[in-house]
Amino acid sequence: MNTDPERFDRVLSHPEYPATANRAVELPHGAAIAVVGHGAAVLFGLVFLLIAITILIDFELPLAVTIIFAGMILLFVVNAMAWATRGVQFFRTPIVRQVGVVVRDRAEAETYYVTLQTRDGRRTEFLTSSSLAGRLVVDDIGVAYVKGHVLLDFLRFEG
Repeated sequence: MNTDPERFDRVLSHPEYPATANRAVELPHGAAIAVVGHGAAVLFGLVFLLIAITILIDFELPLAVTIIFAGMILLFVVNAMAWATRGVQFFRTPIVRQVGVVVRDRAEAETYYVTLQTRDGRRTEFLTSSSLAGRLVVDDIGVAYVKGHVLLDFLRFEG
């Protein structure tokens, strides 16, 4: 694999490189559903918690059972809120354009990862879609569009 700095220079001086700054990159389908879905789970959990507490009080179950049951539901709500918060943070993260070399790709079940190396030698692994992972080959160099820990797109340059 060739991570020679001259390869990076050739990409940066390529006549098509300036146009990469204006490229519109879209989030993968289902990204918004991830945030909305967790928000709905929080709402469901809160409503379920209120209903459950009402039922538990009506049945006059022992206090320990009531506390354990309510604690489990509260744990569900807190977990869903954490997921929703991470989703909102992901949406607020800007899309960053960087020149990188594909140094590794791997798949685990239905999840795909690509590791990119930048000119300074830093290697970062990104989650990516199956279609993008299928287009990339180790030693490709180009412009990567990343948002947080996700590789959204990659424009290959000869170099």
